[in-house]
Amino acid sequence: MNRLYSLIIMAVAIFSTAHAQTQPAITCEDTEESVEVAVPDTLKFPRFNSEWLDSIPYLMENVRNHEPWAYEALAECYRYGKGVDKCIANAMIYYDESKARTARVLAEKAYESDPTDELGFMNHLIEELDKHLMTIDEAVSLIDQYPAPLPNWAVRMRLIFDNHDADDIDGYVKALVDWDNDSGDELAASVAALRVLRPDKPTIAAVSPTSEALRNLTLAAKKIPLLFNVTADIYWSLYQDYPNDEQAKQAMKNAFELYHKAYIHGLLQTRGAVEVLDYRDNNQLYEGFPFTKEEMDNLDRFYSKEYRDYFKTPRTIEECVIEVVDYDSEPEVLESAVYE
Repeated sequence: MNRLYSLIIMAVAIFSTAHAQTQPAITCEDTEESVEVAVPDTLKFPRFNSEWLDSIPYLMENVRNHEPWAYEALAECYRYGKGVDKCIANAMIYYDESKARTARVLAEKAYESDPTDELGFMNHLIEELDKHLMTIDEAVSLIDQYPAPLPNWAVRMRLIFDNHDADDIDGYVKALVDWDNDSGDELAASVAALRVLRPDKPTIAAVSPTSEALRNLTLAAKKIPLLFNVTADIYWSLYQDYPNDEQAKQAMKNAFELYHKAYIHGLLQTRGAVEVLDYRDNNQLYEGFPFTKEEMDNLDRFYSKEYRDYFKTPRTIEECVIEVVDYDSEPEVLESAVYE
């Protein structure tokens, strides 16, 4: 997955620790193995129509069927703001989902051919800064050379860099972020800039699922729909920890609501799909369950019972020690890796 998405996830860790609560919040709003599946007769699929590639409902319907061309066309819509709010982060995500293009490679080529291409420009800045191949001064100089009007995310990044010597840079950036009104790209730029200034900040895995963290994640997911999976996974884990608790049952419902939002955008990941279908198979669906029968039938096409059982099967973990032999000395252990 591209670096922009991972930075957005990290944003929740960075911006949700100032007022952390002691109790988790519950009442807030793969493998590549192939399996044979039977397609239900009731399902109908729209045919490809090259004249509708800027129709968002048409493309969303097809990304839910995992059509690579639809992911790519939707990426183009986000890239240029056709029918949706322009968002480079979402464009990168949908390019990656298309499997036809690797977002990072596409962005690098775009920058090489035209340094003012916004997709290429944003990727170049974030990649180079994150890899420490560009200094803050060089980044500011590059932003200043960009032709007017400067994108809002670049304005945000430059503002943060201009105030890099603030006594409390974390607090300064938090004050700038508006979870309700910032675009996905402004969120990405904010966390990317802070990450450059504070590389020691924790990842989301190190942050407790407080009400603030879950609220911010949900708000961010409205701008970056792939994050609906992240938030739903947290809620689902809360439910699994205390399945008989009434509050935990609300967490379960929150999880399914968010998994459904990810599904609507064609971005539901494997874990969520497996939990939805397994819950359907093993429980009576509660009133208001967000997935319709047709939608679950559609998920069955890609996640059969055999696949789901395999996905949940514990894996054997082995340790691999990599050695380099120097004939003039004893073998030296360079790295220890764990793999499945």
